[in-house]
Amino acid sequence: MNRLLIIIILFFLSGCDFFERHDSHFNDYAELTNSQSWKGGWVPKLIPKDAINIQESHDIDTNSVILAFDFSGNFKDQLDKICDSKTGYADIQFANINAKWWPNSLTGSSFASSHEYHYYFCPYVEGYFAIPFGTEKVYYWRS
Repeated sequence: MNRLLIIIILFFLSGCDFFERHDSHFNDYAELTNSQSWKGGWVPKLIPKDAINIQESHDIDTNSVILAFDFSGNFKDQLDKICDSKTGYADIQFANINAKWWPNSLTGSSFASSHEYHYYFCPYVEGYFAIPFGTEKVYYWRS
């Protein structure tokens, strides 16, 4: 009985992150658009329809979200048109949550290099995009 009580107390002292943080994986755009992450507004609506291997994590308390996906085609060109402009890494507020799949160079007080990513700030979705040079991978976050 004492062990059960200790486990319950430790669970509540841990901050109950289990209920506030949600992590999801979607194989493709169709799976994503049928999800609560999409319907709940956690995912920006400008994700391309050819997006695959979509990872998403959000924190209800902080209203923060991180998202990664692979794409093919001209998504970078779409960002050039939709977002204000490319932004310098010195002007970026990096993500305040993390996941196993999220690069450390895009978290917290990182000093990511301008030689690693194309960075975009997009007021339309109130968030940042980073595309590593030479890849078809996109990282999105809103803090």
